[in-house]
Amino acid sequence: MRRTVVIVLAVLAVLIVASQLFLPGIAGRRAEHRLERHGGTAKVSMSALPAVRLLFHDGDKLEVRGSGLRLDPEERGKDLERMDGFDEVSVELQQLRTGPLHVSSFDLERGEGQSAYRMRMRGSTSAAEVGSFLGGILGGLAGGSLPGGSAQVPVDVNAVIASREGDVRVRSATGTIAGVPADPVVQFVVAAVASRI
Repeated sequence: MRRTVVIVLAVLAVLIVASQLFLPGIAGRRAEHRLERHGGTAKVSMSALPAVRLLFHDGDKLEVRGSGLRLDPEERGKDLERMDGFDEVSVELQQLRTGPLHVSSFDLERGEGQSAYRMRMRGSTSAAEVGSFLGGILGGLAGGSLPGGSAQVPVDVNAVIASREGDVRVRSATGTIAGVPADPVVQFVVAAVASRI
């Protein structure tokens, strides 16, 4: 009996060590593949103790770095769910293309013990692209109907994002995008990134 208990404990110890060594890498690669599906490169690092928590979208730290990604949300709703379970989140993306935006830099962070995410986005777009985008998601707004046409305008937005059971909620946003309030576009971009992680 004692020998059986020792063998069972040894097998459990090996499984725990193996999961700690391999699960973070496997989970990170799966997220990288989702992010890179339409081009670009991404590096995702996850940590959790014990690592088995990652199977339930729960962990200590999530870091995402990427460049040249093209992202649109695949499905809306519960987009932040995978990130909400981590104590710390840090996302830094360069040269991101999503919706009407050419984003040169996108940063999304949530520190340990914080409930809200802080987002900063820099890039460019045009009134025509924003009009077409809003027409697609809101209906009835003709593309290019916003003043400014196809001339590129800078995008410079800071926002505080809350997660309500995984749904993206813009608590506050400073800045406009081609003269349009930033909230719907910020919500779209955050959902596009979060839905792939």
